[in-house]
Formats: sequence, structure tokens, C-alpha cells
Amino acid sequence: MSMIEAWDRQQEMYIGEREERFAVLLSAVEWHSELAGTASPTVVDLCCGPAAIGERLLRRLPGSRYVGVDIDPVLLELARQATATFGPHRAEIVEHDVADDGWLASAPIGDVDVVCSSTALHWLSADELDDALGHAFRSLRPGGILLNADHLGYADAPSSTSLAGWIAARDAERAVAGGAVSWHAWWESARSDARLAPLCARRDEVFPPTEAAPDGVDEVEEARASTERRPPLAGFIDAARRAGFVEVDTIWQRFDDRIVMAVKAASSAR
Repeated sequence: MSMIEAWDRQQEMYIGEREERFAVLLSAVEWHSELAGTASPTVVDLCCGPAAIGERLLRRLPGSRYVGVDIDPVLLELARQATATFGPHRAEIVEHDVADDGWLASAPIGDVDVVCSSTALHWLSADELDDALGHAFRSLRPGGILLNADHLGYADAPSSTSLAGWIAARDAERAVAGGAVSWHAWWESARSDARLAPLCARRDEVFPPTEAAPDGVDEVEEARASTERRPPLAGFIDAARRAGFVEVDTIWQRFDDRIVMAVKAASSAR
């Protein structure tokens, strides 16, 4: 099993029905492309990781162009591997902090059709999220859309929050039974990989590694259960509106796992 395949299995511990979620997100991209009358949409993926969205997008929409942005050197290398067969005219992988506007140099400002992200933006601080969404808004053409697939929790609904946590734990158990490994175990494998080890050393300078907890619970599981890392949906909607988006709402939901679409006005001059 390749490291990219192992990554997909690992992610299934933390994201139930992950492929369905990707399929819905790409359906929204396809819908927007038909609506805009373009067979060649440009899609920017913020915090792209190993380009899971990109690899699926480029296969599903043969005319699409993909720009993946991330700061993790290990995952960027895997993203380059995942998109290499599509060629540089269709896929570009950019090492940059999404909260800094430097990544806009790799995107046609005001001419991007879709900005998307998957299970990443909840890690940003409130100020970083405002900056990232502001840059995303600037990159989009009038009428362009933002698609955020992420864990966005309930506000003042402890029973619903408890149910979502119970579902997440059940999903993780099923994923482990199917051969998934934890976040911590995947990174241990990456550090043992001769090609990735030097990049892991670089990454550790930015993201200091943590030890697996004695009870086997790893950092992502702890974060998944944390209300800090499952910010309420309303907070993201407010941030998107502050960035300038006019329509912001959920288009798909599985408990507290959602895809939120935000629309830039067709006549927007921002």
C-alpha cells in the first residue's frame, strides 16, 4: 500500500463516508461549471494535503485546472505525486500559508471558479480564517463559489453534539476494523520512509511531533472531540459573510460534518 493509499485509509478514521463527501463536493463543482458555461474550471484547494480533492477532480472533470495550496512539505510531496500524471498545465502544487496572500500569485486573481477545502479550515484561528476567506474571495470570479467540507458543530445543542461524537467513534471503530491506522501511526510510517524522512524533519520544525497517548487516543481524535476544533457552523457563516460572500449555507450534512457553499455575487467588484 502506498503512503497516499494509507493516508486515505487513515482519514477514514476521522471522516465517515469520506468518498460520499468528496462526490458531493465535486458535484457542486460540476454544477457550477455547467451554470457558468465552462468546461475548464479553475479550482483552488486550500490546505490541500496530498491533493485528495485534486486527484479526484482531475479525473472527474477532464478539462479542469487544479491549484493545491499547503504548508506541509510531506503532504505537498504526496500531492505532487498524486497529480503528476495530469501535467503542469492542469495541476500546480504551491507551498504557502493559506492565511497569507502570497498564494494568490499562483492563481489567476478574479478568475478562479471554485475555492475549496476539506477538513482543514477549523485548525485556523479566527483571524487566520478571516484572512484565508478574504484571499479566497479576491481570487474568485464574480459568481464563483467557495466549498468548505469540514466539521462544523452545533450551537447550544449538547445532545446533538453528543450524538455526533458517538457517530464519530463508531466510524473510527469500523475504519480500524477495515485496516485504517491512526494519524500518529501514519506519521511514524512516513518518518520511516526513505523519501519522506527528510521532509518529515522539515515538517517537525513547523509542527513539533507529539507522542501517542498511553490510552491510544491520538491528537486528531482529541481534536475531533474538542469543541474548540469543532467550531459552530454559525461562526464559519459569519466569517464567510465578512469576507464578502452573499449566500452561505449547508448543501450537505452528516451530523456535524458538513459541506458549506458560499457564493460571490455575480456583480461583485471586490
